Amino acid sequence: MCPFSCEYLREARKHEPLAELNWESLPNREVEISRQFLDQNALLGQFLGESLWLAASAQPEAVDLDLREALDALIRTYRTLQSGLVYETRPANRYAAAIASSVRERIVLLEQRLRDEAGVSPPRDSQILGMLIFFQRTELQVNNGRKRSRAFLDVLRQNHEGMTAAEEGGPANLP
Repeated sequence: MCPFSCEYLREARKHEPLAELNWESLPNREVEISRQFLDQNALLGQFLGESLWLAASAQPEAVDLDLREALDALIRTYRTLQSGLVYETRPANRYAAAIASSVRERIVLLEQRLRDEAGVSPPRDSQILGMLIFFQRTELQVNNGRKRSRAFLDVLRQNHEGMTAAEEGGPANLP
């Protein structure tokens, strides 16, 4: 597998067209993700994107389909949390399971940290769910259809490699 630093791979991705999203076949299409929602939850999006990148980069063999499975499991987990049940969906794929588990752990740590700070409430489950669905749609759009595609991972890498939430004023400033 070509490393992310491969200049030929980076150049090739610049010329790949984005997939056309068919609204009718889109998962979770009943959830509207507006520009206003993204703007209001920008720090949460930054945190979740970074969490996805850190979790995926810890799995060197992971590909976009592993992230797709991890996002699907996280979305199902947050849907059940909204209904009042506590049930964590775990993918059978070991890479996806490791990614989902790592992201979930980071979210739980963030929530605990924000609860411990006076006057700061953690993000609501609906906000987390919305941002996870945004990342799911982004993966569907940038995925080139190849089994070992890493285009979405590259998007995450470009946006989050070498960055920590503290450098961006991240989790401590979440609403």
